[in-house]
Amino acid sequence: MTDDGRPAARRYATPQNWALLLWFVLFLGAFTDGIGSIVAVVAAHLMAGRLAETIYGSHMQSVIRTFWVGLGGAALGFAIGSLGYADQGRWMIVAIGMWSLFRVFRGFFRALREQPIVDPTGWL
Repeated sequence: MTDDGRPAARRYATPQNWALLLWFVLFLGAFTDGIGSIVAVVAAHLMAGRLAETIYGSHMQSVIRTFWVGLGGAALGFAIGSLGYADQGRWMIVAIGMWSLFRVFRGFFRALREQPIVDPTGWL
């Protein structure tokens, strides 16, 4: 127990910390063959209802959209590459990666500054 009567684990499980953690785990997905991204999107789906009434609900929506659009874009890039258009497929995967990194960094720093994602279902 802490001084304010809450268990120590509860003190650190704030909505802001959840948002920061999920953005970081989504970022780690690039280095863990997507495992981190899967963990982040599952956790975002689980936390979305609980955080819907806070400014961090928009962060959960944005994590979910970033994952699914990134997965779809990467699959399309691989499909295009396997059809014999390797250069075009490679460029599409690079573009989706850059888009995903932009959204991850933007989301992380907005969560750090306690700001919502203005348009979580938008492209940027």
